[in-house]
Amino acid sequence: MIDASGHILFHPSPGRIGTPASPNPVVQQLMAGQSGQQKVTNTEGRQFLAGYSYVPEVGWGVVSQSPVSNVEDNVRALLRTMGLYSLPLLVIVLLFVLWVSAKLSEPLNKLAHLASRLNKNEALYSQIPNINHWNYEANELYTTITEAFNAMRKRAEELSFEAQTDPLTGLTNRRSMESILRLWFENPMNFSIVMLDLDHFKAVNDKHGHQMGDEVLKFTARVMQSEKREHDFCCRYGGEEFTILLPDTTSEEAFLLAERIRTQIEILENPIGEKITISLGIASYPDSAQDLHTLFKYADQSLYEAKENGRNQTVLYSALKKIPLNQSSQK
Repeated sequence: MIDASGHILFHPSPGRIGTPASPNPVVQQLMAGQSGQQKVTNTEGRQFLAGYSYVPEVGWGVVSQSPVSNVEDNVRALLRTMGLYSLPLLVIVLLFVLWVSAKLSEPLNKLAHLASRLNKNEALYSQIPNINHWNYEANELYTTITEAFNAMRKRAEELSFEAQTDPLTGLTNRRSMESILRLWFENPMNFSIVMLDLDHFKAVNDKHGHQMGDEVLKFTARVMQSEKREHDFCCRYGGEEFTILLPDTTSEEAFLLAERIRTQIEILENPIGEKITISLGIASYPDSAQDLHTLFKYADQSLYEAKENGRNQTVLYSALKKIPLNQSSQK
């Protein structure tokens, strides 16, 4: 406690009572009639946190001060205590936040993984993960990506079909036929090929026009498809010439299938309303030839022989080996 002249009226240390304290900045504030708080260094050089209040009725001042070190020690002890008590709660909150984050990111991770596989062309025909999430944005993103994925897959299927299919007849095209045969050669298996050609097709185009000629080609393709077995491949080789690939089939079995097709072409009602016939040649692997080029050469020779013998018939290469052939003959 300080009087109006700045002398100490009361102090915890009795030896300080009655001594002047006016040099102290806090005392100077009191002598000026001010109240407040501040950090000060006392007359003994120690740092204190001081709060002071002026009593105008008597002109005295009251000062309450604590050593800075005491306050800091108390604050640190309080913080340690609060930390120890709050640590379990913080851990629980952190685990909860991590769990919520994982749940929020789960659908996005699935979609990101799928997108990564799509980028590597690994998942075009795989199943889209089913995502039904409580997060609105995640569901909207899933719906958008699913629609884009399905559209891309549909387009890929269309392109794949177009790349493998003859656009006029819908049969397997020549490029795909060659791919199938290469696969059969790489994984050796017995098979037969039937080459067939429409007889006098040029006359059909000349008389009825190319549009009707196309209809005749499509009619021939439909008959081939209706007579083939499930695992056989009907191909358009070029122009009015077709090829049928028959896996695990002997020449004799191929002959029976070829004759069914030939008969149906001849007797069924067709687009031009006139009789249509075909000639067919058959060769088999490995009985007829040991390589693809020779196999087609022999099937072509058999087809040529069928045309030379009057058309509208099927010839096996195995039968041709018993008679000499002009190797340079052209159909």
